[in-house]
Amino acid sequence: MSNGGPRGIGLERIMEIVKNTFGETSRTVFEALIRINGEAQDEEIASISGLHVNEVRRILYKLAEHGFVTSRRIRDRETGYYIYFWRANSEYLPQVLISRKKLVMNKLVTRLRYEETYIFTCPGCRGGDERFSFDDALSNDFKCPNCGAPLVPIDNTAIVKRLKEIIEFIKASVERDEKRLYSRSR
Repeated sequence: MSNGGPRGIGLERIMEIVKNTFGETSRTVFEALIRINGEAQDEEIASISGLHVNEVRRILYKLAEHGFVTSRRIRDRETGYYIYFWRANSEYLPQVLISRKKLVMNKLVTRLRYEETYIFTCPGCRGGDERFSFDDALSNDFKCPNCGAPLVPIDNTAIVKRLKEIIEFIKASVERDEKRLYSRSR
């Protein structure tokens, strides 16, 4: 398999993303579609990938939901059933990957906000799982509203630092990808 993928994104990298996101069998199905290099019916993909056709269909729908594959359907005039023709969404994979990176980054930003806001806990309640913001702690005189025990600050500086590093890394990666993608399309 070549390393050159759609618009400069390595095909091996795309395969790794599919595997890490959807699992090894999804990678196998996606790789079969790449090898076909055009449209194929689910039965043909199942034959190439060595998987059961129902599993292939389930994977194809999942990959399509996330933009990695596309399909077109036609109605069989004899049976009245729809026949699907699937293909790797090669043309738009760079945009799909950028979109997935942004989704992950947004989830990490939400987690970072949580870690920066909810900085107190009650060690006596539910093993210290419940967390409180500074405002909540202040309004309760730094006592647990459930049991009255003193709230203690959480030392999550390492988590906050790591989240910020990962967010910056993904942000830089998205910017590089967008620059590479949109500078080539002009």
